[in-house]
Amino acid sequence: MEITKIEVSLEGLSDIMFDRFFDHSKEDRPPEKKMYLNENDEVVLPSENIYSFLFRDQAPVGVVRFVEKRSAKEYIAIGQSHLSVEPTLIPILDEEGKAIKFTGFENSRFFVNNWSAGITKIAGGKVIKQEVRPRPVLRLPWFLSFEISLFSNNRVTPKKLKSWFQTGGIVTALGSYRPRHGRFMLRRWEVKEYPGTAKPGKA
Repeated sequence: MEITKIEVSLEGLSDIMFDRFFDHSKEDRPPEKKMYLNENDEVVLPSENIYSFLFRDQAPVGVVRFVEKRSAKEYIAIGQSHLSVEPTLIPILDEEGKAIKFTGFENSRFFVNNWSAGITKIAGGKVIKQEVRPRPVLRLPWFLSFEISLFSNNRVTPKKLKSWFQTGGIVTALGSYRPRHGRFMLRRWEVKEYPGTAKPGKA
């Protein structure tokens, strides 16, 4: 099976908000516990967030559902099975290409959002207005770099995938409270030949 390797870099266009899922407890967690941090307290974005950005089929929907309309179901099925993203924890980088480290909210590039509107949910036939919960936000500038492995198929091509990132950077975005937060532009898209496979077509 042919595998196309694609090196991807994204550049943030708006601050990115985090609201890491922990459990279903009603007790709120402190903002610093809502970020994704590695063992060095560097801010990361799990690759699962990239899959969600592309293929999520529930609100807020991923870019494929938004763009492909009636064909989305097939694209989502093939994309989820024929695509992988590395690394599992993607470092969020600064303008110098260095991993951003969380050192607190005082005099830093992080702040706590206390003003975003609460989410209205339907539960048991009732409308519930949730209280606003403080969430951590990383200010611009921020960048992401990762690698996609695309297994050969007859639907999801490097060109199609690239168009999803270009459109989705504005209409879908990353993180929480999107697309008001987490907008980005595609900064780099380099299609590479994987050793032992036929040379992929141009994106």
